[in-house]
Amino acid sequence: MADAGFTALRQFSFTTRPYLAVDDETGARIGRGDLDVRVGWLLNLISAAEAQMLSRLWQPATFDVLAAGCDNHGRTLPMHGHVAAARLGWTPHYPDGIYVPSRVTRVVTAQAVGTLRALAYRDTAITALSARFDPATGRIAAPTTAAEYVPPGFARGVVRQLTARSHRAAGAADARLRITDVQAPPRTSAMARLSAADRQLAQLAVTGHELVLTVKLPTCPGPARRGGRSGAVSG
Repeated sequence: MADAGFTALRQFSFTTRPYLAVDDETGARIGRGDLDVRVGWLLNLISAAEAQMLSRLWQPATFDVLAAGCDNHGRTLPMHGHVAAARLGWTPHYPDGIYVPSRVTRVVTAQAVGTLRALAYRDTAITALSARFDPATGRIAAPTTAAEYVPPGFARGVVRQLTARSHRAAGAADARLRITDVQAPPRTSAMARLSAADRQLAQLAVTGHELVLTVKLPTCPGPARRGGRSGAVSG
């Protein structure tokens, strides 16, 4: 869409599959079985690191920082998740003896911070709703201000969480509950959002009438040094 010389950026997604995998150093083709092993290992590494990071950061202080939108020095947090994570010192942990390049860490932290930012709204809403929740009736009092309003479907889900917690606590009600009080850290899936990756990990290019995505993969499961990551796959 163009107007007066300005172009509106559009986001899109598509499904693809690899059609060619080669070793960068030798140029030799990589078989489908070997390719599946490398892709699976990388996705599992990212998923495990993200899950561990979410579990470690699953505390009220994390959501306080995200709600404030500032770091410890009062500076506004960057929009990009991996940059915000670096500013806050939030780093993933990996198994000992495995070399993980910084570009993979960018993917992990971008996904983890994106998830936490999405849940920050839920944390604020749970706190507000819990203050109006009556464990005896299982109902929430009507909001008194427009700021307290949440969509009915969302409120029903929170009521179920608050009711379950009330039953576990024998009817006791806390004046201020947080998301960390009523639910566990979210589960992660084997996925890598390459939008946070740099060109050394993933490149998207137009070749003729085709859109080609090229991704660097480790040459072996669990590379222990820098040289174990030079395989490439195009799709």
